[in-house]
Amino acid sequence: MSVAALRAEFEAAKKDAGELLAAIGDPAFNWRHAPGTWSMAECLDHLNLTGRKYLRALDRAIEDGHAKKILGRGPFRYGLLESWTVRVMDAPPMFRIKAPKAFVPAAEARLAESLAAFAALQDEFQKSLARADGLDLRRVKVRSPVSRHIKFSLGKAFAAISAHQRRHLWQARQLRNDPAFPVTPSAAGAR
Repeated sequence: MSVAALRAEFEAAKKDAGELLAAIGDPAFNWRHAPGTWSMAECLDHLNLTGRKYLRALDRAIEDGHAKKILGRGPFRYGLLESWTVRVMDAPPMFRIKAPKAFVPAAEARLAESLAAFAALQDEFQKSLARADGLDLRRVKVRSPVSRHIKFSLGKAFAAISAHQRRHLWQARQLRNDPAFPVTPSAAGAR
């Protein structure tokens, strides 16, 4: 996947979240289908938490790649394990994955603040991708913020983040489409 294609995915995530969360209020944003399940607010907060931590790791890898002059032009070939990991992170989910403690979202959040933070994060991912352009996206490695023992190629790290976002936006959409979702009169036409 090229830098341009990855940048387009982050732009699409920003647009998708905006459309998905349009015309709902904080009560609906924080609504859960059942106890023990995540609300739309928790999905977005989780993406903001993971995104911020991974953004720092990505930026360190990009700086290191430039310092070491690990340059290259795609297309890049990636290993099966990395490709499989990206697929597992994507929507619809193949199976549930428990969030590491560092990525457990807050129980409640305000829609306007969460959505603004998510949109800003997408812009930051796009800026990081612009800085990564020209690097060998296969050979530059990103260390996971969860475990120092886990490393990904830079290209697949960006792809995994994008897939992870699609997964949780898909999860939020399932809530929005739930017949029990609390619809306000202003949101009735937005479904």
